[in-house]
Amino acid sequence: MALFEAFATAVRAAGARPTVVIFPDRQSVTEAQAGRSTILTPLIRELAARGIDHVDLTRAFVDSNTPGDVNMGFMRGGHYSPVGNRIMALWPGKEILARAASAASNDDVLRARRSSAPGQSGACPAEVVRQGTPALPTVADPVARHLRQSATP
Repeated sequence: MALFEAFATAVRAAGARPTVVIFPDRQSVTEAQAGRSTILTPLIRELAARGIDHVDLTRAFVDSNTPGDVNMGFMRGGHYSPVGNRIMALWPGKEILARAASAASNDDVLRARRSSAPGQSGACPAEVVRQGTPALPTVADPVARHLRQSATP
């Protein structure tokens, strides 16, 4: 935990908000889908207890809106498949934007939007959502399409 605390302290000292992103393995996803604790559970509990923001990407696979099964997200040897990589690439932003949107008042969002340069999202999460998720190589990919659609307000 010392490494995570040092990371969080350094990021806060730089004026930013630290977020730890947790990438699950296939076994953790399988356990989570069965409603069981995973090897990552103690880490997640400790991060929460210490007030360190985190995004557990296990939820991306377990979420009922994510199509397919766990095997679609992984290749032989445990690496993420192209589908798994797409899920992992899109989910953290979706989670962080949702948190920022729920924490910000409308005045804050409007003020941040006015201060952003044209065509740049600046510090405004709502503008990033408005601009949408960048196009993926395979537009017909149902997982990518689902995640892009669920990221818009």
